[in-house]
Amino acid sequence: MPASPTSAIATLVTSVQPGIVRYRGKVEVGTEYTRQCVESWSAAGFSIISVNSPAEAKVVRELGLALQVEEIPYSGPPLIRDMVRVAGSSTSLLMGIINSDCALYPFADLTRHLLDQSRDSLILAERIDINPVDQSFITNPIGGFDAFFFRQLPDSIIADIDASYAFRLGDLWWDFWFPCVFLANGLPVRQCMLPLLSHLEHERNRKPEVYLRNGELFRRELMRLARAKPGGLLSEVLDQFKDVDNVPLQVLARGVHLKLWQSIHAEPVSCGPGGFNELEPYLYYLRHHHRWVRKERHARKGPFWFIRNLNHRRLDRRRTMKSKRLIDEGR
Repeated sequence: MPASPTSAIATLVTSVQPGIVRYRGKVEVGTEYTRQCVESWSAAGFSIISVNSPAEAKVVRELGLALQVEEIPYSGPPLIRDMVRVAGSSTSLLMGIINSDCALYPFADLTRHLLDQSRDSLILAERIDINPVDQSFITNPIGGFDAFFFRQLPDSIIADIDASYAFRLGDLWWDFWFPCVFLANGLPVRQCMLPLLSHLEHERNRKPEVYLRNGELFRRELMRLARAKPGGLLSEVLDQFKDVDNVPLQVLARGVHLKLWQSIHAEPVSCGPGGFNELEPYLYYLRHHHRWVRKERHARKGPFWFIRNLNHRRLDRRRTMKSKRLIDEGR
């Protein structure tokens, strides 16, 4: 399933989902929104590859988007290991993986900024959710990452990704697992100072049992990486927990996300133009402050914000209270 080599400086790999439903006000704009996302990636200088099942590939090609379609021999979203293989088959200097319903903001020379700052590291990118009713920003913390940028990967990282059958694009927890593979192999992760992506908010059908199942898969993968490659940058993520095997999943998620968001052993990535560089750290500080003030307020009110957003209220009260106590004690 190797992709045809692309010669662009930067290649972005995704999985365009045909037939998505998105609204602006009362108007359904799913296909138009998909096209706008793809156009934003092209405008930023990326060559685009969409990885799809045979049935989806036919529909995606008929959309007439400016991208190359690569087929996978199974149904459903692509495995992350197949996304990485497709990215690695290109001759581009910079590669990325992005969720297909996120558009890139038009930062000037974005690919050059990412290329210059991605050497021997993984760059994480977050999104801003857009209210479909009035197109305003939604200020709730996102709690995850929607795009990753990197150079050609060393064989050790590819081997660790190949060893996992756990995650597909869009799965809960995949965006925590992927950067942890880099940390286990000694490559730092770097967070962009400002969100690079916009995302038109929509209803989600995330089931509590899927959150729990994927969370346990993530825990298993963490322990596998930690045993195979003790020490290193991943240990700084795991050392904050007394017992990774038994820590509640919501505590595990919060702790891992915080460490990733803080850009372990690496400076945050600046993507602004020359005259913007002095202002960007200030906006980064405001974003950081606003983010954690909101999280602490949510934690005092009830279940953690990312659990509530998943409508995950079936967690029993005893486990929730224990999780709060562990966080308060800094475990």
